[in-house]
Amino acid sequence: MRSPAGEDYICLVDINHVLGKLFDALAANRISVKRAAGLAYIADLLMRSQEGAKQEVARWDEELPVFQRWWGFKYGKEKVEAGGGEPAEEQGMAAGPES
Repeated sequence: MRSPAGEDYICLVDINHVLGKLFDALAANRISVKRAAGLAYIADLLMRSQEGAKQEVARWDEELPVFQRWWGFKYGKEKVEAGGGEPAEEQGMAAGPES
């Protein structure tokens, strides 16, 4: 099951839509009760994480300088881009070391 937009589950409306689809699938016996319970639990975790994510985004401008200093101490880099959470030189290398 995907969100209505076909992308990540971004907001509570998307999660609610997926829960409705989950209910329909369970009622039509297309999904087991055990699987439905697992998916409902994950949806609950997603919904609970929304408030924390909102608070984190609201504080990002305040916390960016602290994060930049921490990153510099840990990795020896000076600058972190506001949009990606990684230094500009490091973006695109999140998949791991090359072979």
